[in-house]
Amino acid sequence: MLVSNQVIREFWEDEFIKYEENSLQKFGLSNETISFLTDVGLPNEEILKKNGINHYFYDSTNFDEKIINNEKYIIVGKQKDISDYYCIKCETDEFVILDGSNVVYINSSIRNYIIFEQICRSEFYKVKAYEEEEMMAAVSRMKEKFVLIEPEALAEGSYWDQYLFPYEIGFL
Repeated sequence: MLVSNQVIREFWEDEFIKYEENSLQKFGLSNETISFLTDVGLPNEEILKKNGINHYFYDSTNFDEKIINNEKYIIVGKQKDISDYYCIKCETDEFVILDGSNVVYINSSIRNYIIFEQICRSEFYKVKAYEEEEMMAAVSRMKEKFVLIEPEALAEGSYWDQYLFPYEIGFL
């Protein structure tokens, strides 16, 4: 399932933090990540909030480097109410959450993370009044789409598996 940068821009109403290539290169990010951040960017706090997402991304002047177990991470965002940080692992491009020194894998790239969030929001908007059956069907559709993009992100116990589980069983 290919999602173009244009489709990403349209969904997020072109409300992005814009990045300059020269300000990103010093962090050792891959060309692919730099290309996505300069071409599209990351959704700004206002559009994230509008879509029910409780974190925010930084502009590049606020990116920070963190070394954990001799691996370099670039902190690109933060959860609002807790001290979890969203990071890109430089060596692999993986998008992860840092909770202290615990590293939790989310997606293979920040681009895939933005797409997964987009899929979630699109499906959640289709559910009326959080009816249990509709919500379970929405989660099923999300998983079908996720598998086409990055099946390993849905591994048992993964970030996305845990995120979707309460919706899948009708708990939320």
